[in-house]
Amino acid sequence: MNLALDDVRRFGNRPELRAFVIESMAIAAGLNSDFKKSVRKIHQSRQLVAEHLSTVLPSMTTSVQQRYLQKTYSDGFHAALSLGLHQKDSLRAAFCSSDWLINGKALSQEVAAESALLSTPEAAPLVQKLRATRDKVSRLWSQDPEMSRQTSRERLSELESEEKETQQKIMALSSRSKLGQKWVTTGEIMSRLSDETVFVNVAKFSVRDLNQFKVDKGEERYVAWIVPPAGLGNVEIVDLGRADEIESLVAEFKKQVELDGKSRSSLQIGGGNETASNGRELKKTAKKLSDKLVVPLKSYVDKFKNLHVSPDGQLWNIPWDALVTEDGKFLIESVQITYIVSGRELGLQENDIQSEFGKSTIFANPNFNLGVEQILNSSNGSGSRTRAPTSALFSELPGTAKEASWIEPSIEKFTKEKCRLYTWDRAQESFFKQLHRPKILVLSTHGFFTKLSDTTVDEYALQNPLVRCGLALAGVNNRMKISEANREDGLLTGLEIIGTDLRGTQLVVLSACQTGTGELNDGEGIAGLRQAFQLAGAKSVVSSLWNVADEETAILMREFFHELSSQDSASTAFRNAQLSRIDALRKRDGFASPYFWAAFTYTGTE
Repeated sequence: MNLALDDVRRFGNRPELRAFVIESMAIAAGLNSDFKKSVRKIHQSRQLVAEHLSTVLPSMTTSVQQRYLQKTYSDGFHAALSLGLHQKDSLRAAFCSSDWLINGKALSQEVAAESALLSTPEAAPLVQKLRATRDKVSRLWSQDPEMSRQTSRERLSELESEEKETQQKIMALSSRSKLGQKWVTTGEIMSRLSDETVFVNVAKFSVRDLNQFKVDKGEERYVAWIVPPAGLGNVEIVDLGRADEIESLVAEFKKQVELDGKSRSSLQIGGGNETASNGRELKKTAKKLSDKLVVPLKSYVDKFKNLHVSPDGQLWNIPWDALVTEDGKFLIESVQITYIVSGRELGLQENDIQSEFGKSTIFANPNFNLGVEQILNSSNGSGSRTRAPTSALFSELPGTAKEASWIEPSIEKFTKEKCRLYTWDRAQESFFKQLHRPKILVLSTHGFFTKLSDTTVDEYALQNPLVRCGLALAGVNNRMKISEANREDGLLTGLEIIGTDLRGTQLVVLSACQTGTGELNDGEGIAGLRQAFQLAGAKSVVSSLWNVADEETAILMREFFHELSSQDSASTAFRNAQLSRIDALRKRDGFASPYFWAAFTYTGTE
């Protein structure tokens, strides 16, 4: 293969074609075992790929973005990361491949965030039009499942064309595009990290055979790029192991957590043979998973007080706080963990928006039966309520009213102003959509995420995972009738959330079930409620990984906001609240089951 610089130049302003030629040069160098040259060429190629994606992704709908990235981008990205892993002992390769991961992760999320947050006077009408179109897409969730497939496809096709056209017009008015304009370097991130913080950037990818540069996929593995603060070390690459082995342990860990929590909930005490057995199995599984994820990072856990972790794949589905160290303690007892969707968040932090904040707001205890002529019996029939729907109807959550009364004074103490409270009949979707940059936003209600395999509605209508996740607000049990009248239906979906102006909002707390779950896309994080609020502009989001107990959640949130009222750091306050619950549970049950304190995770850069 003989490619010269002229072959690159003749493609002019076509970055994707130039990237292809340079990548071919990198492959040729690798075949000759000239890996230094291969790293150098791949570095040039990845920067051109980022430039190309910054121009093509904004014009695509979310579902099309995902398909495009999978078909045209992931192979090259995985090959590049494979080169970094192969050359992990080379300092240059370690730094360069860290750059590739930082700038190649969660690309579609950043694009969606930019298009959602534009608010120039010229763009305002278009943003409203885009929101209205997305509302119509979301409302398909509430429509008659018996609607014919052909009718559904025709209507969805019209709406997607409308959405794409509006997005293109909005982006044309944008005077900025962080993606493509700014290549974030590992050095920049190192300079931003405090001396007590290390960044652990995890990638799941199929490792290519670089000696033969096979095109077919290799074995999938989880690999961590460790980025320390400037002056306290160099980038290191740690191979965590085979993806299938780790993901099997992740699934077993979550299963054991829920079994242990449910058995303790049913007894309301820590005793019982079944509970003790579940606790032992949970500890065994936690140890096995921690051997894969914590032990390889031991030197960093021992050296630093804070871990910024950017997981990938199924590792988004576990609370790293509940993993264990060699002395049997929970990881949270040794370090403070915050989650980062992409390293670019650390390198592209902008100045905080200091003006035009709205009042901090709480939505709690919505009247789900608002507008229903006959009160519906939607109780789940158990003595212990969880904040997740068990049927098509949503049951009342009295614990959320108690929670709101507990946390309101703490929020007002923290913000030094009155808090806006929406409960019962007033906890409506229309009030949510009128929000304007509240400093703190709390939503205590039912949350949901529905897999395509679990719904009878036409798959084509629900391809976008942001349509299949959401929160229940007042009147949701009357949604079929409301939807027919083309009004707000009480079902607030992720797609509707990203059209809300939450720029600069310091903290969103989703005090509901499964608000941190969603559809996993390797390299892109989780498409769900947590993502939706971040795309809307929120700096930090507290969300849950499983069905949470109503009363226990209220206690955790009370302690969290009590801690927050006396200090500036929300992440520290949240950790302190979790540590407090661990201590109380150990005294009550003899074992602090993660089911009660570890469901909620803190994602953000605050």
